[in-house]
Amino acid sequence: MSPVEAHWFVLPPSRDQDAWRLAMRRHAEDQGLSVVEVVTGEEEVGSEIVLSSDLDRIRPMGANAENTTVLDLPAFMDLASCSDSDRPLRVLDLSRKIVAARNFEGSLTSPAETLPYPFSQMTGVVGDLRPATAVEERFQEALAFVGQGAARWAPEIFQYTPGPEGAEQPGVLDITGRPRFLVFGPYMFLPRGVWRITARMGFDVDAGARPYQIQWGDSLDYVFHDFTPGQSGVFEITLEREWKTHAASEIRLMLVEGAFHGRLSWLGATVSRVDQ
Repeated sequence: MSPVEAHWFVLPPSRDQDAWRLAMRRHAEDQGLSVVEVVTGEEEVGSEIVLSSDLDRIRPMGANAENTTVLDLPAFMDLASCSDSDRPLRVLDLSRKIVAARNFEGSLTSPAETLPYPFSQMTGVVGDLRPATAVEERFQEALAFVGQGAARWAPEIFQYTPGPEGAEQPGVLDITGRPRFLVFGPYMFLPRGVWRITARMGFDVDAGARPYQIQWGDSLDYVFHDFTPGQSGVFEITLEREWKTHAASEIRLMLVEGAFHGRLSWLGATVSRVDQ
């Protein structure tokens, strides 16, 4: 059987993803249908039912708007077993899958609706019910841009390079030391469009005397703004940039010159699409 004869089902990252995948596989096999699950993109697709979490990966294999159904599962990024150092790559991967699925040009079907054959009788599938970690909750809030076109990105979802005194809490850090990126992240994929960020940050007297550059881009190309606060207080900076296709996003705050003292409070950012 050629790939175009298969029906492809995409189950994007969600608490219910694994439960739906297992239930759909069993349901199809109980009806005598062959099933393959695509993970690497190197699988042989000769089956009647193909399951995957990654729309981008299965497009070159034959998936298209006519033969593919995306389940509109509530987006969730499982980060519980992820270290701080591994988190950026996992966020990149999971948010890419979520954004690609939500922007699919074909059939986007809620599990509450009637699913295509052979899954029309399936209901009530329940996934992972463990409590979300604090970081997962902040990333859940950060994903609001997928459906609403805007979200708040809290301090907890960014990465930091503090000075010798470290960080009292996420976003509150000593800036003492060499020039460097103090804040970076969160590496969420964004859909195509013009996206605006408004970043908020606070400086004490010493930190307010230093020069900074804030950058907004896709990890390869950035717009930027150079500034020196000149005093203590809370400041807001807004930047806009166009994404030509869905791609990663990153905010970076750079300390341009070394500092002997100073404390920064990174208060997060809001992100919104402005070309709709």
